Amino acid sequence: MLAAMRLRKLKTIRGGPFDNFSVTAETLEKAIMTDRQNGLVPFIFIMTLGTTSSCGMDPVDKLGPICKRENIWIHIDSAYAGKSFKFEFSIGAFLLCPEFRYLSHGFEYIDSFNMNAHKALPINFDCSPMWFRDGKQILKYFAVNPIYLKYDDQTCAVDYR
Repeated sequence: MLAAMRLRKLKTIRGGPFDNFSVTAETLEKAIMTDRQNGLVPFIFIMTLGTTSSCGMDPVDKLGPICKRENIWIHIDSAYAGKSFKFEFSIGAFLLCPEFRYLSHGFEYIDSFNMNAHKALPINFDCSPMWFRDGKQILKYFAVNPIYLKYDDQTCAVDYR
């Protein structure tokens, strides 16, 4: 339990279009219904696109519409396979290699995405960039502007946040 929230792990199955371990739409819908009947409020669903251990992939095109309909944030953890994706949320997402673009169906539903860059790029360990569809929304929560840090020339420099 983190911050008085409960984590629920959903059963995965082997099969589907990727012949790998993934959550089905039926499993997700049943879990949402059960949680709501028990007085819980599902607010985030974390999918995987290329887990480190098995390269498991959840079908974003099948699970995304369910989450959007139920007003549930969709986060993609793409620790291992994320190096294959290039995301431009403002115009949609696509894969770098044209022959694998079919894997990106449903990416328009993603709210946030992270990958482990150190697994593919010449970067030291623990480089895990994270992207948000709406960067301004997340900056609001992580903004640190205490009164004691204010100074006269603070508008002279560019704020890269």
